[in-house]
Amino acid sequence: MSSSKSSQQANTSTSDLRRVLGERAVSAENSNVTQTNLSYALDADVAGAALDANAKTVGASLDFTGSALATMLDFASKSNAQALDSLDTTANLVKDSYADAKGRGALTDKIIIGVVIVAGVIAWKALSK
Repeated sequence: MSSSKSSQQANTSTSDLRRVLGERAVSAENSNVTQTNLSYALDADVAGAALDANAKTVGASLDFTGSALATMLDFASKSNAQALDSLDTTANLVKDSYADAKGRGALTDKIIIGVVIVAGVIAWKALSK
């Protein structure tokens, strides 16, 4: 890049009619005040370097943010998969427990019916004697 510098100077004159009163008062009536405005154009090399540094900083920020988001999404995906596996396992355990309880209930019912029949037969034999 090429280097360029420029400057401008503008003078403005105004009349100030204010008076400051009090201890150690100063009167500024009919005095002239000159105001100088200076403006400088930036050196093109300095401006280019600043823009390059800014672009690198923004790029690094975006890279970091993208990496952090990818890590968070990966973690969330793995957590969801583990939660679904746990839910499936729990559902299977409940299903198996229900089937076991239902089976034991039916077997228990058959045993009770058998005991009642045997008791009935014994009672009938006892009464028939």
